[in-house]
Formats: sequence, structure tokens, C-alpha cells
Amino acid sequence: MGEYQGNTSSLSPGWLLGCLGRSTIERIRHLSNVMGLLTRLIYIFFKERKTGRRLIRQAIIQQIYFTGVQSLGIISLVALIFGFLVIVQSLGQLTRVGGEEFLGTLLVAVVIREIGPLMTTLVVILRSGMSMSVEIGYMHVLKEMRSLRMLGIDPLHLVVLPRVLGVILAIICLFVWFDAVAITGGYLFAWIFTGTPFSVLLPSFYRAITGFDVIIGFVKALFFGLIISLVCTYQGGLAKKAITEVPQVTARAAVQCLVYCFVLNVLISTFFYL
Repeated sequence: MGEYQGNTSSLSPGWLLGCLGRSTIERIRHLSNVMGLLTRLIYIFFKERKTGRRLIRQAIIQQIYFTGVQSLGIISLVALIFGFLVIVQSLGQLTRVGGEEFLGTLLVAVVIREIGPLMTTLVVILRSGMSMSVEIGYMHVLKEMRSLRMLGIDPLHLVVLPRVLGVILAIICLFVWFDAVAITGGYLFAWIFTGTPFSVLLPSFYRAITGFDVIIGFVKALFFGLIISLVCTYQGGLAKKAITEVPQVTARAAVQCLVYCFVLNVLISTFFYL
């Protein structure tokens, strides 16, 4: 009985507040470290912009190819599935109440503003972000970063900066590709299964989408790309002593990227659209 009471006392309000405080401090420390990494990369970008241009350019192109080009297959499949589901289901419901002209507005709100950015971000995190964290983690554990420093090469300039720039450029292109495939493929399936012609479907979409929606999409892509690349490279750099640390930091990077991107998406959508 006394042991039971001792266990329940550990769940006192003071203990819970202490856990909450420690967790909050840890999150703030993590965000400050990531922002410090971003500041350092911006400084290197302008200071060393003429150093190793060919190597940096090749590394950026390789990262764009890995993150963007090699992801087109899975991105296209996901976009087709969501485009088909959203358009066919929405068209079926709107037709019953004579609201087909609102299909374009619904597509812009659901696919362009929300599903497109979130699903593209999810694919990039799971496919490229985690791989980047593993790569950086192994480079730290195997002392490759230290070897670069001994050769007078800044790893942030040669390794981290090209990956950050490559991920940002790739995710912007993937955003556009996802939206194009989702809308085009969804309309195609709608035409096949419902017989509704493109001449009826497309005008409502063109009337609904605005340049502001496109700009907000690029803003989300920029920030999501920054979050994914910075968090994954930062977490990968925390693996120092053993190879067994690499899976731990990789899983932590994926979870943090998901949380940060989803929260930021809610904040951006709430601020600009509500």
C-alpha cells in the first residue's frame, strides 16, 4: 500500500509541471540551435559564394535529383489518388445540390492550399529527409566531418549548405508537380467515371485559383524545405560516438519535421485564409 502511494505521488502537479517545463526548455534550446545553424549557413552563403562553386553546384544538382526527380513517381501516384478521391467525391455530392460551379473553389481550398503541401512534405521527409539525417549521422560517427576540417574545408559549406538549397528548390518544384497531377488526373478520372467534360470542370477551377494562392504555396514550400533540411542535418550532426545513435537521431528528425511543418501549415493557413 505504501509502495502504491509512493508511485502515485510521482504524478503530483509539481512533477507534471516540472516535466512540462523541462520539455519546453528543451524545445526552445533545439529551435535556437537550428536557428543558429541557419544563421551560420546564411553567413557562409554570402562569404564563401565564390569558393568551390563547381563542387557546390554539383552537390546542389545531386540533391535536387535525389529529392525531386527520384520522388516524381511516388509524388505522382499520391497526387493521382488524392486528386481522384477529392474531385470524384466532391463532384458527386455537389451535383446532387446543383453546386458544380463550386468544385473549383473546393479544389483550391483542399488540394492547392492544404493536401498538396502536406502530402508533398510528408513524402520528402520520409524519403529524403531521413536519408539526409542518416548520411550526416554516419559522416559524424565515422569522423569524416573532422577529416574535412583537418583539410581546411568547412563541412557546413561543402556538405550542409548544398543539401539545404537542393531540398528547397526540389520541394518547390514538387509542390507545383503535385498540384498539376492532382488536378489534371482528378479531372481525367472525373471525365471517365462521371462523363463530365473538361469544359465544365476547368472554368470553375480557373475562376477559383488566384495568384495569392500560388504565392502562399511558394512560401510554404520555402519554409517547409528549410525546416526539413535544417532539422535533418542538425539531428544527424548529433550522432557523435556510435553508429547505434544514427537511427535514434533519424527517427527524432522525422518526428520533429512532421510536427514543425504541420504546425506551420496551420499557422500560415489560419493567418492568410481565415
